[in-house]
Amino acid sequence: MSSLILPRPSTHPDLYHGKYVASMFAETTRDLWYDPDDASTLYQDFAGSIPVTNEGQSVGLVMHASKRVLFRYTKSDLLNTDLWRGVGGPVASLNSDGSVRITRNTTTWYCGFGPRAGKITIPPGCAMRIKISARSFGNSYILSGEPYANWRDGSSVLHFPISNNSISSMDRVITNRTGGTIVSTEHPFPTGLGFYMSAPSSAGLPASDYIDVYDFEVTGYLPPAYQMTATSRPIYRRERSGYLDFDGVDDWLLTGMLDFSNTNKATILAGLRKLNSVGQFSHVVRLGTDQEGANGFYLAAPSISTQYNYSSYGSVQAFANTQDSSYAAPHSAVVTAYSDVSRPLVGMRVNGKLVSENQASQGSGMYSNRPVYIGRANNSPFRGRLSGLIVRGSLTDEFLLSHAERYLAHKTGVTL
Repeated sequence: MSSLILPRPSTHPDLYHGKYVASMFAETTRDLWYDPDDASTLYQDFAGSIPVTNEGQSVGLVMHASKRVLFRYTKSDLLNTDLWRGVGGPVASLNSDGSVRITRNTTTWYCGFGPRAGKITIPPGCAMRIKISARSFGNSYILSGEPYANWRDGSSVLHFPISNNSISSMDRVITNRTGGTIVSTEHPFPTGLGFYMSAPSSAGLPASDYIDVYDFEVTGYLPPAYQMTATSRPIYRRERSGYLDFDGVDDWLLTGMLDFSNTNKATILAGLRKLNSVGQFSHVVRLGTDQEGANGFYLAAPSISTQYNYSSYGSVQAFANTQDSSYAAPHSAVVTAYSDVSRPLVGMRVNGKLVSENQASQGSGMYSNRPVYIGRANNSPFRGRLSGLIVRGSLTDEFLLSHAERYLAHKTGVTL
């Protein structure tokens, strides 16, 4: 007899508490939410072209769990002449087979694509997924990333050749890893996305005058976390829920540059299981590396001192610590840390209970514009499981905090 897979009831923690967690990210383009239990957000490669489908696979890219769309352009948008930039602009027309033909004009080989204002805007740390199938009749490319070093897609620039007289397909994620906003510009190089119909190539391809596009979708998303080095990627595993397994040696993830320079407040929530007690402490998450000092924060898991440690640093460093013999590895917990440089305030909760809070001075100033490191910062790696992570550049009210803690508790296997 076959069994039915029933929908989760509205009281299921993922749905009931998750909707409140998602509400935290309705407007921000900087704050982070990663949920390894949702395998649809995990990819084996940092370009997002190989999904995680089984336990034991390494994770090179973790997409933002909110799945909030910042912008989306589809094939029909290619027919909108207001979205094309460049000298004179190209001509786009609909073919009888449903594809869109992009024909270059007589004055330029470059066709930049963007919204009416002439810009596809990618905020710091955010990402753009490009899905395209196209056929060229000559020497053609899809270009993205000027200045080239601003993109993290495995090379300095996305330079995807479209096959001559055959269909080429691409599906990948590229991340704005700089501290600034990337926008699409006009001729000659589009920094958001563009088509380049080139002069004859050295390999003998003729000049290209048009491209037929069969599938086209460009979508913007909130900041992902990635790891370019294959041997330094955490492993996807499942027990009661999915989690990332960090080896405590060289596994870690990072984001692009995130702009925390306009805030002096932070909230971190982590659902974790610490598996060893080696070293002074192990970084679960940190804004910047442990050598960058001021204007940052970090959360460290119990080590030989069985102490959770949270640090907030304006121009002066302050701590919220809690030590208990029950924190010795292996130890599972939902750890919440928060800080406000200006009040001042720094505090910590473990499994929903306040364990440390003080008004120690953190000096003055804002946090900084840096990557967020997950699972390691220089020489303090985390050995354990990460079932979920939230990082916000603001304080979080008790109502949302309690929902987020319960959401992570269900995935981590702890009782609040």
